[in-house]
Amino acid sequence: MGRLWLNYLHVFFALTAYAGTAYLCFRRAPVAAATGFIAFAFWAFAEALGIAINIWGVNELWRAGYSAADAQAQMMICTSIHTFTGIWEGIFFVVLTTFLAGTLSMGIALFRGDRLQRSLAILFLLAAPLTLVIMLDGYFGASLSAWIAWSYPILQPLSRALLGVWLLRAALSVSNERTVVE
Repeated sequence: MGRLWLNYLHVFFALTAYAGTAYLCFRRAPVAAATGFIAFAFWAFAEALGIAINIWGVNELWRAGYSAADAQAQMMICTSIHTFTGIWEGIFFVVLTTFLAGTLSMGIALFRGDRLQRSLAILFLLAAPLTLVIMLDGYFGASLSAWIAWSYPILQPLSRALLGVWLLRAALSVSNERTVVE
């Protein structure tokens, strides 16, 4: 359960970072920045919805009540859990397609900047083929899990860390400008 709660909270932290990124890129690339943020907002909604159902419906209600239920209720709970698996697959497809649109758009929005920002843009753009590979593997039967297994654990944390550094640098820059003006 702890992993689910951490994943749920992560959605809102990530969306906040994407909002800051869109804000900082909006002057130079308004269409790409706005499109990226809108896509990430849909991503966040779909991901948070799926995780919330998993926390409260699947784990807190169905699984928790399974052992105390009679045989008929247990069968209904099993059916509900299997039904949710299918629903989650549909929600996760929305998660992946909106994440794909967000990473492509935000990568384009970030591309015109200094070296750190361009590096961040490249990482965002690299997330697009990774997302496509995840979709091909999970939904279209391609056997690409080995590629996902080594690339995802590297690309995602590196991208998030660099995004945090870039946002912190931007925040400190704004803070320093305000201090000079005052």
